Amino acid sequence: MRKLKILKSLIDFIFIVYSFMVPFLAIGIPLIFFVTEQGSFKIMGLDFNVGTSIISKVFVAIFLLVYVLVYNAIYKFRVVLTEFVRTKMFSEKVITNLKGTGNLLLISGVLMIVARIGLKLTTTSTINFDFGIGAHYLSICFGLFFLVLSEVFRVSKELKQENDLTI
Repeated sequence: MRKLKILKSLIDFIFIVYSFMVPFLAIGIPLIFFVTEQGSFKIMGLDFNVGTSIISKVFVAIFLLVYVLVYNAIYKFRVVLTEFVRTKMFSEKVITNLKGTGNLLLISGVLMIVARIGLKLTTTSTINFDFGIGAHYLSICFGLFFLVLSEVFRVSKELKQENDLTI
């Protein structure tokens, strides 16, 4: 149980840090479409060159939207951890939130890849594929892991109910 409390504390900290960033994203996403000059900025180690074309602005908005999706996934994972602390492992709330977390992480990983390729195409007219371990690939892997985990919990819940009914 101590490890679970450490994990919950860590996820709570990450959620609080992201909570400070989300209002800026909510303001920044629509604001990107009103900027008429070409500019560059840096978010979490990634350089963005926002051109004047609407396509490059859409890709930057998609990339910023990914962070909102990850924020929502972290929130759903916090709910799961809260249920685990309450020792309600096989509740429907756990299963739906694990599935929601997996879907959000999977979508955010795919959108991150699309936005990155789109930004490279619109700003430099080149496509570079890197097959290292990046945040987008890890997001897809964790999304699939959470989907598998939700399925495992669903089957376990059914087996637990079946076991409770036997004499």
